Amino acid sequence: MSHMQRVVEALQAERAEVKEHLDWLDQQIEEFRGRLENGARRRAVATRTNGGNGTRDTRARIKDFLRMHAESTAGEVAKGLDMNRNSVATRLTQMARAGEIQKARRGYSIKS
Repeated sequence: MSHMQRVVEALQAERAEVKEHLDWLDQQIEEFRGRLENGARRRAVATRTNGGNGTRDTRARIKDFLRMHAESTAGEVAKGLDMNRNSVATRLTQMARAGEIQKARRGYSIKS
């Protein structure tokens, strides 16, 4: 495969992730508009239930998920782990930069 073809495929993969993120944002906007129209208010409460090991626990959960579901996108990981998609995307990027996981042809995988 030529260098240019790899660049094109990488750009297409990035575009797919951006599109997925935009779709998720559209869904969130519609959900909150519905809440506004219904007069519902949601109270956000931040709780920490894991004794301060949130980052390590999250990384372990993500790695476990990727072992079972290779080449998963941030949205798929977030949905599978019932987590916020943006938080998962940030964590995946950090983990890939740290060499804990790798960017796959589509999504992320455990480093081979």
